[in-house]
Amino acid sequence: MSFTIELDNNQCGVISPALYMMSLLFSAYIIYVSTSMISSRMSMSFVSIRDTDYLINKSDKTNEQNESNGLNQSDELNESDGSDELNESDESEESNESEKSKESNEPGELGEFCKILDELEKLVSESDESYEQSSTKTNFNQNTDFNPNTDIYTYTYTHTKRNVNTVSADSEFIVRLEGNDFSDLFGRLRIEEFAESRTPFINEFKHAMEMTTADIIKEFDACVGHTHSNEISLLFKVTDTSEGAHHIYNGNMIKLLTSLSSFASVQLGKHLRNKKLSKFDSVVDKLMFNSEYKIFSDNFEVVNYFVSRSKHEGFKRFVDELSARYFSNESLAQLDTFEKSSKLNSVYNIDVDSYSVFIRYGTFVKRELVRFSYDDQVYSKYNFIRFALPNLTPTEEYYNMLCSKNCELWEYLEFEPELLSRLV
Repeated sequence: MSFTIELDNNQCGVISPALYMMSLLFSAYIIYVSTSMISSRMSMSFVSIRDTDYLINKSDKTNEQNESNGLNQSDELNESDGSDELNESDESEESNESEKSKESNEPGELGEFCKILDELEKLVSESDESYEQSSTKTNFNQNTDFNPNTDIYTYTYTHTKRNVNTVSADSEFIVRLEGNDFSDLFGRLRIEEFAESRTPFINEFKHAMEMTTADIIKEFDACVGHTHSNEISLLFKVTDTSEGAHHIYNGNMIKLLTSLSSFASVQLGKHLRNKKLSKFDSVVDKLMFNSEYKIFSDNFEVVNYFVSRSKHEGFKRFVDELSARYFSNESLAQLDTFEKSSKLNSVYNIDVDSYSVFIRYGTFVKRELVRFSYDDQVYSKYNFIRFALPNLTPTEEYYNMLCSKNCELWEYLEFEPELLSRLV
């Protein structure tokens, strides 16, 4: 079981029940400690005031008794009385300090907090153990029925991201590149593009992102790439079964992430310059990508990730961008993706399904192995193709297709890709 939350920049995250329970217990503990500190301070103030009143009353009674007996107070008596009062105050302070030390040694708030931490650690360890036990490398037995009319708005995926700097050859992982502040850089251009073609994304920018994805696949030996809006997702898997095979950079993730971010920034700027359009002059030198990686526990979730990024997150971002051009932010604040789509249809008669599948779900990019003959000799070369997968579901067939690096065009036909074409 997991809890899905909405984050900024239209991102979807998943938190485990253990982390959710941890946040609730921690909040309750903060409230408990705050109230305890306030009450303890109030009681300490009351005790100090009461002790002061007692000393004043005692000194007043002593003076009245001395005056009634006709005794003159000398300097020595004053000094002795003062010393007695100081001794009494010192004794009271020492007794208070001893009581405080005893209270601190008793299992109070600190002991309860330690118990809470122990319980939370136990819950987290049990959750991790149950997750690892339930995960297998060929787990495609889950319910893979997908209803595009309903599931498209709520689809999620789970992954395990460990604090590792090196990924072994037997593990596949996905790197996601996201443009840094692209919404601000291209905001004005998107408005102009919408005024001309009624599309929420810039066509030339979309093509440049597809070309950048192809460049990354070629340079870093990725299996497949998916791009939509300002992000690129890349799947890495070692397909070579020979001994000593490894990921690029021997699986060094820090080196890979930094190299991918810088390479993608340079290539995207190059492809935008090749468009020779003055509207990109103000942004080509400011392009930067952020990067992160995700390690998955089973093959099912690898495909599920691309289902989520294309059919859920990609479609959600498309509807958000489109509805923002027709309605104010206040009128859209409380609406989900399905309600925004219905509102576009009822108010402006806009059917979101009438838009290109690339705009709705993004573009997949892969290498295609092309064979040709010359002088009775058979040769092969690589081309890059782009396509959409509107029927993508978490199955073993789709997993094998996404992980393959050297595919031929005919191998894609059984998956019913839309708008399959060579990327030029």
